[in-house]
Amino acid sequence: MRDERGHLLQAMRDRLARATTADGRVDGDVVFAPEADAELRSLLSAVDTATDLEARHAAGWLAVARVSALPGERAGVHRAMAGVLLFPVWTHDAQLVPPVLAAAFDRTDPHERPDPESADGPAEWSAECVASMIAAEEEQLDPPPDAPEGVRRLYELAVRAAAKAPSREALLDTGLAMGILAVAATPEHDPAYEDRCADLRHAFTLAGRHRADGDAPSRNASGTDTGPPAAAPAVQGTEAAIVLAYRALKRMPAGSPGRVHALNDLGLHFHERYQQAHDPDDLDEAIGMARDVIDQLPAGSPHLAGCLSNLVAALSLRLDRWGGEPEEYDEAVDLGRRAALVDPQGTGTCLNLGLALSYRHQRLGRPRDLDEAVGVLTRALQACREPGQRIGVLNTLGNVLRARFLLKGDPADLDEAIRHLSDVPAASGEVTARHVTRLLVPAMTLFTRYELDPVRNGVDLDEALGLLRRAESLAAPGHTARPVALSDLGWVLQSSYERSGRPDELNEAVHAFRESVALTPEGHEILGIRLVNLAMALDLRHELTRASEDLREARDCRHRATLLPGLGDAHRALLLGATGLSLLAGAERDAAPVDRLDDAITHFGGALDLTPAGSPLVPRRRFNLAGALLVRHDLTRRRRDAKESRRLADAVVAALPPDSPELPGALTLAARARRAGSMAAWSPVVRQELLTLLRRAVGSTPRGHLLTAWRLTRLGEALWDRGTDAERAEASEVFRAAALEQQCPPSDRLSAARAWGLSCAERGDHARALEGYEVAVDLLPSVAPVISSATTRSSSWAGPPGSGPTRRPAPCGAAGPDSR
Repeated sequence: MRDERGHLLQAMRDRLARATTADGRVDGDVVFAPEADAELRSLLSAVDTATDLEARHAAGWLAVARVSALPGERAGVHRAMAGVLLFPVWTHDAQLVPPVLAAAFDRTDPHERPDPESADGPAEWSAECVASMIAAEEEQLDPPPDAPEGVRRLYELAVRAAAKAPSREALLDTGLAMGILAVAATPEHDPAYEDRCADLRHAFTLAGRHRADGDAPSRNASGTDTGPPAAAPAVQGTEAAIVLAYRALKRMPAGSPGRVHALNDLGLHFHERYQQAHDPDDLDEAIGMARDVIDQLPAGSPHLAGCLSNLVAALSLRLDRWGGEPEEYDEAVDLGRRAALVDPQGTGTCLNLGLALSYRHQRLGRPRDLDEAVGVLTRALQACREPGQRIGVLNTLGNVLRARFLLKGDPADLDEAIRHLSDVPAASGEVTARHVTRLLVPAMTLFTRYELDPVRNGVDLDEALGLLRRAESLAAPGHTARPVALSDLGWVLQSSYERSGRPDELNEAVHAFRESVALTPEGHEILGIRLVNLAMALDLRHELTRASEDLREARDCRHRATLLPGLGDAHRALLLGATGLSLLAGAERDAAPVDRLDDAITHFGGALDLTPAGSPLVPRRRFNLAGALLVRHDLTRRRRDAKESRRLADAVVAALPPDSPELPGALTLAARARRAGSMAAWSPVVRQELLTLLRRAVGSTPRGHLLTAWRLTRLGEALWDRGTDAERAEASEVFRAAALEQQCPPSDRLSAARAWGLSCAERGDHARALEGYEVAVDLLPSVAPVISSATTRSSSWAGPPGSGPTRRPAPCGAAGPDSR
């Protein structure tokens, strides 16, 4: 035993030496490491703490180091532990304790100072723990009638503790410190060990309720504590906490008022273990216990809001991982609203309600859910004071604002989302696997901004890709966030491939989408979207490699997506639209393109039929249907397709606000629909409408946009068709401007350069024509690999002879990433 004691003392001293940095600070990672807890427990349980001042000195200085490593408001428990351990040491030699403690000890009554040769130990510490909790509960401090002598002594201790403590917070800190030391110094085979653990468990429960402003300790679905944790070195770890909570629960009589709090605490520990190990049985336990707690709470309980919020958090986790029926999403929202009515300013309450609303929006597509979520999360942010809570609220609010931007297109929502999320990485420190969403949400918000203006915001794509790669590495196999991280990574990699042309990025995107699909439960409503995203990536790779297996797999994915059961109208509409986009993208390569276009149009029409009137998604789905009708018109020359496309496109233009990023594409589509109509060739009114629409489209395109050259070329073609000398001269200048847009795809610039040269030649300006052709020749090496596929595309634009192929307007509202 003596050898073991010496080894433990040396280990403690070595740790303290390692914890001191060059600038005199304390490294918290060293003093709070799990090994430090094990060394402390081994030392205290191996010695007689009443007489071994050397062991108390080493353990006391560990507590002092922990105080130095923590903010002042969080150091109370460790400060109390240092005082308890070092008081007898000071009595023996005042030079062996920190000056601040020595000064405090010096002010004590000499009659109350300990005997250094027979000080206190685990029995006294355990009694002090119970007495402090009795005093902290602020009830009558007289013992119950007929109480045994031991209980009466505890109440006498409670009276003295209450008289000496400056606040209830100090009583709680003292009680926790005493309970931690008592458990640490008691061997597990000691008959008193189980009782001391139960007493400490009660102390944690009481402290948790107090530190959540009178509410029960709670947890939210993003893993953020809604009250400051009181971590105990000797009983750290969820496994130990569950064992202790079970023991405390078993010791309580069925009618005990404390039983419901112990049950709530046990449920929280299962919730915690689920977030660490992702075992669904733990989540089921947490949900079941949360329901039992709510059923057992007395009427008017002040803990109702926290307990309701605990259940909302657990239900949201289950819905996020496995999906659910609409009624299950409704239940989570209804419970969250009940909690908010009881505690409208509670940060955790508002955060969990905001999460439940955002999940229901994803499932049922109700725009008002996003509006309500923004409101409650903004309220939570204003009320938030604890840093860990603030990070969770910022992250969730940023994600909801991004979702509302994608739905309604208000740039202010995206700006506010980025503003909130810019604070998350700095406040989070080193992100662990538990908080992967702190990487996913900022990454996808940056990616959203990149898509608005790829040239100006090119750095956003690189930053988003870096964050997603890091998230994927943290979300190891089995992690609940891994399917989302992979889906988002695949989407961003696909966009990066479209910018860089690197096949390895496209291959990586396909692999990421494929694994995301494999990890998605069969009944989850997001599965269909992930299948369609995989199909689109496979279609893109087939276009590059012509590998028939990619084409077959893409068709299988789309077919499987259409057969998924149990989807609500909002999700089915989203799936129909995404499948339509996938079919449209590959129509020109299909052996029967008209059949494939018919299928795409059927999907787009179904998505529009399922979209409620007044939904922000109506313009987007009209746009997609109009674009598909025009593509079919190019092949079949069906007049009704051109007429219906024009009607839909005009409705989209009328519905979009002037600053909508989707307006330029809608204006271009409306112009193209007029060009396809039967009157376009001879009606001056139609030609003027077409020209006006294209001028608006070019004018509303952000500077440096990737589609600038393509839209300028369409404007130039319309000017050329008008036929006046002035307009044809303007057309040549417009073609020239398009050809010199350096940020645009070389194929678009090549088409513009050829039109520039040809238009100048037809006007007799041969010097300028040569200049245009030279630019076209310089661009040929950049587009040679895709000329063969580009020239197969049909065009409804005449343009000057030889102006070359044109591209369809990019469709609106693709399936997209699914980061939550």
